[in-house]
Amino acid sequence: MSTEIKTIKGTCHYHPKKGIFEVQHKEAEVSITRFWNGKKKGSCIQLTVSQDGEYGTSYIHLTQTQCKKLAKVLSECFDDKKYPSE
Repeated sequence: MSTEIKTIKGTCHYHPKKGIFEVQHKEAEVSITRFWNGKKKGSCIQLTVSQDGEYGTSYIHLTQTQCKKLAKVLSECFDDKKYPSE
């Protein structure tokens, strides 16, 4: 059994013409679903990224420990002192 948690809309880049380095934006979304992944891994989440076009849908499964690491990185990723941009 799985539980849909949240869907967040965003954007992604795409190349409207192959072989040309022109980049445009289009809508995309990430969905978060919790599910039971067996005794060894326990409850996990699935992050599903959906977009139209050649990339379609992809996903990753994360354990609770991995989610905690991801949450920490996401909370710090806009810190220019920790992650300076060139």
